[in-house]
Amino acid sequence: TTACPLKNLSGLNILYVGGRASQCAFLRALVEQSNGSFLYHDGGKEDSKLRLNSFLAQADVVLCPTDCVSHDAYYRVKRYCEHQAKQLIMIPHASLSSFAKGLGEVAA
Repeated sequence: TTACPLKNLSGLNILYVGGRASQCAFLRALVEQSNGSFLYHDGGKEDSKLRLNSFLAQADVVLCPTDCVSHDAYYRVKRYCEHQAKQLIMIPHASLSSFAKGLGEVAA
């Protein structure tokens, strides 16, 4: 809605690693309404680790909930973003409100 403080993401690819797959439709809608593209990797539950590397390469910004991601995926994402100088936003909870706050931190 117009009350939502999200800014224009200017076509950025936003990768969400971890969280709950059941929320992806809502997260995708939020990103796409803000003129961004949404990528999702479950953190290794069913998606392969190699697929995570592919998504990381495509991403402009990575969001990762600290309460709902495997240790392996957490450290792989953190290491990759540090080496590639990609923006990483760690959010405290796998929730729509935490995700929206994280999107508010995206540097466009």
